[in-house]
Amino acid sequence: MGTRQAQLKSWAKQVWPYAERDAVEITPVSGDASFRRYFRLYDGQRALIGVDAPPDKENSEPFVRIATEWFAKGIRVPQVVADDLELGFMLLEDFADQQLLPILEKDSSDNPYQQALQSLIGIQMLPAVGLPPYDSAVLTREMELFPEWFLGSLLGMSEEQIATEWRPLLDRTYALLIESATGLCPSRLPLSQPYAIGGWWTWRYRFPRCAYRPHYL
Repeated sequence: MGTRQAQLKSWAKQVWPYAERDAVEITPVSGDASFRRYFRLYDGQRALIGVDAPPDKENSEPFVRIATEWFAKGIRVPQVVADDLELGFMLLEDFADQQLLPILEKDSSDNPYQQALQSLIGIQMLPAVGLPPYDSAVLTREMELFPEWFLGSLLGMSEEQIATEWRPLLDRTYALLIESATGLCPSRLPLSQPYAIGGWWTWRYRFPRCAYRPHYL
């Protein structure tokens, strides 16, 4: 067990309400395209998700603030059970491992989609107060991951090859997407990004998890 994992376990045992502290176990569950790491903590009866987000690399304050606000307003995001931003640790509600996509493969009705869309509508109805702008700078930074990760890392293209063969097309595409995203929206609305079926979990097999990085448009 690494140092940060051991520290997360020790911290969780102190702040987890009503936990069987002597029985708490910790196992890795997943990661994402960041420095965050996720673990499942289990005390023999209940489970929570522990998040290790090193404070020198990740700013978790917006996540905790927005998740708390959205949960209070009825948006089905994981409840923040405890957090220590100085340590870079969080305890979140565990939505288990049941993802939405396998359910869609078995359920041909519109019901799962309707529930997911209702969550999205709920997010869109919230005020965008306190959210950073999802502006052209943010869009450009995220679109630049395509040549970096896909063309460069996955396909093995050199920077020179990308610049000569792809850059003109990329720049034209970026401009169209930025205009579409920032120029056609009549008001500032919360944006849940990414919002992809493969990233949804169901809670008690009913409510989709909002995997979100909130901005406004």
